[in-house]
Amino acid sequence: MDGRKVVLTGLSLACLLATGCVTVPHRGATTHKATTLVAFADLQSAGGFKANSDAETRSMLQHEAQLAYLEAIKVDPRHLPAYLGLARLHKAKGDHVAALGVYQQALDLEGRNAGLWHEVGMTQCKLKKYDDAVVSLN
Repeated sequence: MDGRKVVLTGLSLACLLATGCVTVPHRGATTHKATTLVAFADLQSAGGFKANSDAETRSMLQHEAQLAYLEAIKVDPRHLPAYLGLARLHKAKGDHVAALGVYQQALDLEGRNAGLWHEVGMTQCKLKKYDDAVVSLN
């Protein structure tokens, strides 16, 4: 029975390493890839806005999502989905100024993304910056 646990644990770790979900640096600490961190953040963010959970739980999930998005950006500063997720999280919380700042960082990475320009323009509309929004949407 004990041998099976060791084998299953080894196989699980091998599968994670083979799929690229987890990398093991030289010092033995586990580092997740940006895509894994964004997937976790998206899950936490979705839970952070469910109406059937209490305010403390929602706040904790939103905070964990924000930390995961920031960690993904730290791991891979050019990973656009991390910026989009963080901006959308800010927007969902009603912080349109912070969302616009993150969208601007995303535009520095990929300024030719029409969907991104649309999100920027719509956020500018929420802030009543209509002239800027018209430019962004064009």
